[in-house]
Amino acid sequence: MNKEYLLMQNKEPFVPNVIGLKAHITKIVFSILLLGILTPAFSQNEEVPLSKTTLQLLHAADMEGGIEALENAPRFSSVLNALKAEVENTVIIGAGDSYIPGPFFAAANNGSLREVLGRDGSGRADILMLNAMGFMAGALGNHEFDAGTGTLAGLIAADRDYVGTAFPFLSANLDFGPDSNLAPLVVDPGQEASTIPNSITKSVVITTPSGEKVGVVGMTTPLLGSLSVPGNVGIAPADPNDMSALAAIIQESVDALTATGINKIILTGHLQQISLDETIAMHLKDVDIIIAGGSNTLLADGTDRLHPGDTADRSYPILTQSATNEPIAIVGTDGNYRYVGRLVVDFDAAGVLIPESIDATVSGAFVTDEQGVADTGNAEPAARVVEITEAVRNVVIAKDGNLFGQTGVYLNGNRGSIRTEETNIGNLIAEANLAAGQQVDPNVVVSLKNGGGIRAPIGVTIGSELLPPPANALVSKAMGQISQIDIENTLRFNNGLTLLTLSAAELLKVIEHTVAASGGGSTPGRFPQIAGMAFSFDTSLPEGSRVQSLVITDAAGNLTDTIAQNGEIVGDATRTFRMVTITFLVDGGDDYPYANFLNTNRVDLTEVMTEEQSGGQATFADPGTEQDALAEYLAANFSEVPFAIADVGPESDERIQNLEFRADSLMMPMPGENVFNIELSAGLNMIGLPLMPSEPYTARSLMEKTGATTVVKYNSATGRYMGFTANSDGNGFPIEGGKGYIVNVTAPKNVSFVGSGWQNTAPATAAAPGSPPVTGKGLQRLTQQMWAFVLRAQLEGISGVELTVYNGHTRVAEAVDSNNHHAAWADMNRQTVVSAGDTLTIEVRDITGALIRTLQHEISMTDIHRAFTEIRITPADLIPKSTVLLANYPNPFNPETWLPYQLANDAEVTIRIYSSTGHLVRHLDLGFQQAGYYIGKSRAAYWDGRNDLGERLASGVYFYQLSTGGSSETIRKMVIKK
Repeated sequence: MNKEYLLMQNKEPFVPNVIGLKAHITKIVFSILLLGILTPAFSQNEEVPLSKTTLQLLHAADMEGGIEALENAPRFSSVLNALKAEVENTVIIGAGDSYIPGPFFAAANNGSLREVLGRDGSGRADILMLNAMGFMAGALGNHEFDAGTGTLAGLIAADRDYVGTAFPFLSANLDFGPDSNLAPLVVDPGQEASTIPNSITKSVVITTPSGEKVGVVGMTTPLLGSLSVPGNVGIAPADPNDMSALAAIIQESVDALTATGINKIILTGHLQQISLDETIAMHLKDVDIIIAGGSNTLLADGTDRLHPGDTADRSYPILTQSATNEPIAIVGTDGNYRYVGRLVVDFDAAGVLIPESIDATVSGAFVTDEQGVADTGNAEPAARVVEITEAVRNVVIAKDGNLFGQTGVYLNGNRGSIRTEETNIGNLIAEANLAAGQQVDPNVVVSLKNGGGIRAPIGVTIGSELLPPPANALVSKAMGQISQIDIENTLRFNNGLTLLTLSAAELLKVIEHTVAASGGGSTPGRFPQIAGMAFSFDTSLPEGSRVQSLVITDAAGNLTDTIAQNGEIVGDATRTFRMVTITFLVDGGDDYPYANFLNTNRVDLTEVMTEEQSGGQATFADPGTEQDALAEYLAANFSEVPFAIADVGPESDERIQNLEFRADSLMMPMPGENVFNIELSAGLNMIGLPLMPSEPYTARSLMEKTGATTVVKYNSATGRYMGFTANSDGNGFPIEGGKGYIVNVTAPKNVSFVGSGWQNTAPATAAAPGSPPVTGKGLQRLTQQMWAFVLRAQLEGISGVELTVYNGHTRVAEAVDSNNHHAAWADMNRQTVVSAGDTLTIEVRDITGALIRTLQHEISMTDIHRAFTEIRITPADLIPKSTVLLANYPNPFNPETWLPYQLANDAEVTIRIYSSTGHLVRHLDLGFQQAGYYIGKSRAAYWDGRNDLGERLASGVYFYQLSTGGSSETIRKMVIKK
């Protein structure tokens, strides 16, 4: 506009010849302020765009070939081939669990596959399919070790008739040297992947057809020792939960690649929980993409069509930042060859990923059903994939005709359910194990199986319908009948069963362990499926104190003994109970604590159980194994009448009661106590504490009790609201009887309070003046906009400042509490106080009230969901990234004006004011100034409109110039004096 304004006057742009301008100035910025309006700045320098590189990553994890691979794998290959053909620079990488012991894995050991595979052997069909699909590298997950390191070595290495892996397996945090099976396969890291098939290494380089070099580093869960059978392989770090230590190990491999000039790095990992991938990303530098394996987390964007019944866990990709604040994209899809993950992204010339280049219509999760094949152009699948799956199909079909019982309902073995809640298939398997244990020892009363050992449902999903297993006319199998292959597919590990005797205290410790890793979206394999007992748990409580009730039940579900109440042992802690569980868990799998218990009278059923004791109907699995137990139980109980108990959600579960979703029906009040249930709706609820607990509640403990993300109270003394969030420090304010509180929960739930009636308490008061009366029932949020909200400010390395927050909805300036750094808003008429997309304006002032800086903070949908937001302010936020001379105010002015500026570094600061002819009229020596913002009148430079002689200057146009010591940068602004 400055050029246009002057051209309108038929004049050339005016540039004054400023006296004393240094010859080595590299940047000059002009702007004109006329009638109080700031015109845009323009620069003499124009940046030349840097070159960029486009890369396509096609990825998968948790392939875990099961029965569904017979259909999914060829279609996966078709979609993969179609996408691969679209982008020249394509890499294809796996993120672990390339196979899993089970019917597909075992079918390769059938002699009929020798001609197809070269040599028969369990797992070889899985490996040769990956070869045919064109995988270039793959991380080692936990299931690669399930059959032992000898089997893994045999699958990687080539022999006369079997080609082995055409790609290297990767893991930077495992030491294979001590393991005699795998040590010979280890090669030096950093080599070209295509030159080292049949190998294991820490990292590789993949060179694309255009010559781009991409580094790939592998990572395996440090929990490997408790999840599988890694032999003598060394596992690092020693503390499997120390992500910073794991990151340091990974960084060594990354640094080795970048030292060779490679600037695009992919980390392919298998950490089991995508939250861990997000955590480790923050500790790494120079990593651009992380492939998240092991969690089966389905990342997808709004343009992705999903399998019927599937919903995206998160958006694709998850964008986060490295330790050096560079972008990292985290990608992942569901397993079992159900999706091809695709990321097409640009990198700048320095190898930095460009998030803005990711097009949601191009990148995402590509479903591998028939429609998915058609949508991607009906590309031909790899011929070898088709050949192998057909050969395996012939072996599998024979097993589908070996029938044991029937079901009239879908048996829910889906990962997201079996590892988080009670399911009908979990109950069925636990009951089958209990029956098997009682055949050997009638004193067995409880059964426990880990959900991670249940690998698939028994049934199919068609559209939105969950149906029993389908008919198979080839083997005269009717719909609903359960076959050998169904049993093998869901219980792929076929663990042995073991009897133990535990005390009441020990059984409580075991149940505490089963839920210690639950909550927060995690799907831990240790989560239990049980029979002969029931318990309630609360994931908002600390690990080790989550189980609230634990009872023993009879076959009809009636309570026969109470082991724990309110998290405490009831009765004699040394009384004992005989149980049946999984041998894998007894031996320390999933970190179960059985090895710490003495005098358990261990009996392994595989050692003592006879065919006659097992029932004798199923002979495909050995007596004393879980496959045999389920087959025999089905044959004995459901041959004539189908199993008919449909699965229900956690709000209706009876054996495993998650208190996030339902009230505890197992809890019995102590003498003189009462139980009061509060029903909370998803969103904001207004509640009062119904009973006086034995120990007073604080905001923290009330939050933990209710599973809330936010608690808000009205402070009648100050007339303001106070807030406390799930991320706040300390315990917060005390919770008092007869007062109202606002809590936010993310899902509907029932909460049980135990205690006695309040004594000497005034009648209940509302949460704030004019609010509806407080009740025991939650009030559902009416809209997605929030009528109560909390801001939490995190001040790191900063003191002596005051914060004020301006909320556009309330149009009220709210001072942030100087003690706990919270600000809270609420409207008891349920009018919106904040909504997604709103911007909060935060003013940072010093103790004198002088403005230091104004910050903007946008409210996200995540913030709305949890009813609070957080802003982190560090010293760096109060130090500008560049030195800038800002527009003076007022402008035009008479007689005085203020000249704001910001400094990126400490400096001696001088401001010089020139007339339009370039003559120096005023010199303002501001002295030494620390880096920061000098904006408010108490901090900005002041000019009274006079020259150095004290004479008042005439009206006109003046320039002012900021100089910072020896800096080569000089910035000038134009002002107008009336």
